[in-house]
Amino acid sequence: MRRFDIGSGISIVFVAVLAAVAYFYQDVAMGTMRQALENGYLKIFLNMIILIIVLTHTIKVQAQSSSRSLLVKSGFLPVDMSLTIGTYMAVSTTACSLLEGAFLQQFYDVTYFLKFDQLDIYVLIGVSALLLWYVALHMYQIGVELLFPVATPELSTEEMHNKSRQSDASRTGASA
Repeated sequence: MRRFDIGSGISIVFVAVLAAVAYFYQDVAMGTMRQALENGYLKIFLNMIILIIVLTHTIKVQAQSSSRSLLVKSGFLPVDMSLTIGTYMAVSTTACSLLEGAFLQQFYDVTYFLKFDQLDIYVLIGVSALLLWYVALHMYQIGVELLFPVATPELSTEEMHNKSRQSDASRTGASA
């Protein structure tokens, strides 16, 4: 028998509510997006998230124990951390700038790109959204790895066997 997935149900409701709000309050949604892009709120938010998650992950999780924790692995942790933060910040700020220009040119008659047609602007919006999705997905994956670490099983050693034998012997001696 199939069971209902609560996470998927919540996601569907969340997207439906966002779609309804965007449909019924289109002017407010467009104005909010314009303000967030023009004032750089999205860039600031993303850069803070990147800095916090990558820095915390680098400090808490050992870089050698995780195969996908950092984008770049040179073996020297400060260099790895700096390059990872710099790469994600560069991608996110560039995507935000491109998205801002394309959004304002397409919907508010502001000319950012002189030789771009309407199709080019839509492609630019799509590419910017894809780059932002890439950064958000990787920050999510690193955040999950940080907050929900995978327990690695400890390999059996002679010392562990000796300890278990000692505890078994003490239990049998105490019960006799």
